[in-house]
Amino acid sequence: MSTFSPSELEALQFVNDHLRDRKTVHVLVVQSMQPCHQGVRSTLLDDDVQRYLLGVLELLHGKLALRKKLVRSESLYFLDSLTRKEFRDDFVTLAATPMFAA
Repeated sequence: MSTFSPSELEALQFVNDHLRDRKTVHVLVVQSMQPCHQGVRSTLLDDDVQRYLLGVLELLHGKLALRKKLVRSESLYFLDSLTRKEFRDDFVTLAATPMFAA
């Protein structure tokens, strides 16, 4: 899967707005939920969204100056958790629960 390369400003704004803390991650995940034949599924797990998120992650990992502009360093953990194939499904399930944002 090739990645999508967002601009630096776009990447920084997305992370600072939507991955700032547990509450903003929870809101992002809940708003991404769509009905499907098995119940509900997060659009954050769709291939095109994963390409975008991986592009943001690669951009941030490659530029120290950009990482210094993050509101919180915890944002990288959330971004990594949303893109890491081995546990992104579990992370989305957990982040969708109200207790995640508490």
